[in-house]
Amino acid sequence: MTVTSFDVQVLLARLFSSMVRIILKPMILYLIRHGKTDAHLENRKQSPATPLGEFGKKQAEALADKMNLSKIDHLYSSDWPRAIQTAEYLSRKLKLEVKTHPLVHEIQKHPDLNDVPEESEIGQRCRRESLKNKDNFDWKFDDQGESLNEVIARAKKVIGFLEREHPNDTVAIVSHEIFMTVMTTLILLGPNFDKKTFLKVSWSLKIHNTGVNSFIYDPETKYWTMTCFNDHGHLENE
Repeated sequence: MTVTSFDVQVLLARLFSSMVRIILKPMILYLIRHGKTDAHLENRKQSPATPLGEFGKKQAEALADKMNLSKIDHLYSSDWPRAIQTAEYLSRKLKLEVKTHPLVHEIQKHPDLNDVPEESEIGQRCRRESLKNKDNFDWKFDDQGESLNEVIARAKKVIGFLEREHPNDTVAIVSHEIFMTVMTTLILLGPNFDKKTFLKVSWSLKIHNTGVNSFIYDPETKYWTMTCFNDHGHLENE
């Protein structure tokens, strides 16, 4: 068998590619929903200030016991109390500092909706109007709070931040259901989605409190892969 210079070049190229893959290990991302709040259990709307409830603390402790087996390089949290308090359980178990990220908080609602019962007059009106405007990505209840497009813009920035700053790290982010749903949908569909598909996918994603979505990002191909959705095996009877 004759080995040509071309064969040697091909072999060297394959060896180089293999070495790059070893050096450039993929990012592993854990998106984690915070634990339950008393407001949630009492069927009241939550606010940015709503803290973690007693049941949520038990969920966070169970989550921390499970995540203790994972190697995590960076731990981020929303700057809202219920997320930070959930992240603190992970911080103690993993011996990692919690870093707050200003863009991973929940969708901002009209301030008059904070802490009101879901069945209150304003709560029911908000539900009716949100259903009526479900296809309008710029809609805000009484023109206050955040629109879906604004949440999508935040999620795009977070994805860009992760790709730029942590392409080879294992990262955990403690966030909130709607933001997690939007970010997960963006990862699955990419930035050039059509609105009908975006709504269909995002509405199908239901995440338990302290549920975990897992992803792998390959910095060489720049492709994302979801490896697990809504892992809540640490929760009993849920």
